[in-house]
Amino acid sequence: MKLDLRYILLTVILACFSSHGLSNNLPTEPSQPGSADQIEKSNNLPADELLNDEGGFNFLPYLVSGGILTLILSSHYIWWDEEPESFHFKEFHPMLSRSSDSGGTDKFGHMWMNYVLTRLGSRLMYLLGADRKEAIIFSGLTVFVGYTLLEIQDGYTAHGFDPGDFLFNNFGMLLGVMKEIFPELDNYFRFRMGYFPSRHFIRALHANAKSWSDFPEDYAGLTYYFDFILPFVPFLTVGLHWVTKGYQWPDEDPPVPFSRKKERFLGVHVGINGSYLIRTFMNPRFISTKIFYFLDQLIAVPFSMIEFKFSLDESSNRLTFGINSHIVIKI
Repeated sequence: MKLDLRYILLTVILACFSSHGLSNNLPTEPSQPGSADQIEKSNNLPADELLNDEGGFNFLPYLVSGGILTLILSSHYIWWDEEPESFHFKEFHPMLSRSSDSGGTDKFGHMWMNYVLTRLGSRLMYLLGADRKEAIIFSGLTVFVGYTLLEIQDGYTAHGFDPGDFLFNNFGMLLGVMKEIFPELDNYFRFRMGYFPSRHFIRALHANAKSWSDFPEDYAGLTYYFDFILPFVPFLTVGLHWVTKGYQWPDEDPPVPFSRKKERFLGVHVGINGSYLIRTFMNPRFISTKIFYFLDQLIAVPFSMIEFKFSLDESSNRLTFGINSHIVIKI
């Protein structure tokens, strides 16, 4: 099961609507218990029940939940149109192994998408009147139910039910719940996706064999970053990332030839902390500032990192930088 371009568009759209989400101010320092901003937030939270201004039932947060569920479950019918099979499990390959169909990139994609939808869903529900804790829990449950049903649906297709997808879905959902419960963690840790199309994907586009909506299958173009922000150098990030080479869509006869040499890289990187620059140089009252800040928590910015990649399969370590690190110096 692959990701859908609609999810990526939803990320941007919901970020725009939810920029006032759980906090009216950008986090600068971790809030202390009983601090003025926490007291103000608690005074502004809705009552225990979801009520609108007239005291009636507020259905809007539940509408958000239904919309997320519909979006998740409908993707099954986008990607699978053959006759259903009997329920079965996907052929086993160790997760993140070289023999898997994506070298692990797809697993981190599942994790990232569940993480994103959990965070955005909770912020939009809160914006529409839900209690803060209710919004976080309900968003997490919505994503859990939606993706669990989706994986079960996959069990009736040629793909099969993949326990690894199920596991990484829930890693992402739980990380999103944790980051929403403790938003100050954004000051210390980020999980982000970076993308720049691989040469093979560009050739497939020119041959009309693929469209831009297929980019989540362009595994060689996707990188997943785990960033850490150090308090004594807040304008920099350091961390680990995962990227693969030679893994593409599972066609028996690819429409455009590409190298079959499959390789996985575990990398370390140093980069610019865009969130710090946004907080420092942009007016926190502007909605554009809040949108850029939140998107920087989710998406890696081009030309912002220098990376060193260690090959797990070959002796081809490399130093990279540029647009999603596509300028390569082999070492």
